Amino acid sequence: MPVQKLIGNLKRIDTNLILRNILNKPDVKAYIIKLNHEQLDRGEDRNENRMRTFKAKLEGSNAVYAQTTIKGTPQFLGKKEKSQDWKHLTLKDSGDFRKTFKVDVFQDFFRVDGDENKPDGKISDNVNLTNVYNLSEVNTNKLIAFIKPRFYFELHRIANI
Repeated sequence: MPVQKLIGNLKRIDTNLILRNILNKPDVKAYIIKLNHEQLDRGEDRNENRMRTFKAKLEGSNAVYAQTTIKGTPQFLGKKEKSQDWKHLTLKDSGDFRKTFKVDVFQDFFRVDGDENKPDGKISDNVNLTNVYNLSEVNTNKLIAFIKPRFYFELHRIANI
């Protein structure tokens, strides 16, 4: 291939467009959500900080839930009695919240989002959701490794190498 044609092909490449197209693939979106759920399973936000409820913070303990949530009250069973994880705030008690997670792809970034509304109020009334959505640095690197072969394939295809 003549050098001038190769240069012309390379100038036409819009890397943001390639990335948007890859990130919009259903399997890539599903992988992003899976990585986000894995963070939550560890009780971590995107900054790899341990998540805690507002009530637990107010109590001044190192617990991630309020003591009444862990131990229960005469009116409701606690997490221990229900055999639920009480050492990590995972946001998956019923799973309904996590089922609403979706990936929105924009011009030069993507965002994970979900519907925090529950019958008994918003999740953000009890937990800071600011850093819950999106990926940690570790998981961002996993995503890069996952999409890199597709990106290179598209570069080669467009450049006609």
